[in-house]
Amino acid sequence: MTEGEVSRVPAWLDALMDQRIALMREHGVIFAEMPIVMTAVQEPEEDTPEAFSRWERTCDRCRKHCPDEFYTGTTTRIVDETQVVFTFGMCPECKAETT
Repeated sequence: MTEGEVSRVPAWLDALMDQRIALMREHGVIFAEMPIVMTAVQEPEEDTPEAFSRWERTCDRCRKHCPDEFYTGTTTRIVDETQVVFTFGMCPECKAETT
């Protein structure tokens, strides 16, 4: 597994960040009260150990499960003066299209 920071945010990741911010606001997160927030762009579909294990190695773009080669990264956005750090994962094919 390789980690890195995306230098330009692809449209698919930008859309997932928008959705995540909206969901966090819907659940009462007040960004201005925190200097920094770290979150994944998506969550497991179910609250089970198996779902979490699968989600941990699932591409956030195409939803392909990648038990072997898998890439992770972070990107940051400022929301209401709060630095929001998003973590995400990609399969090799989506990584090749993104970089």
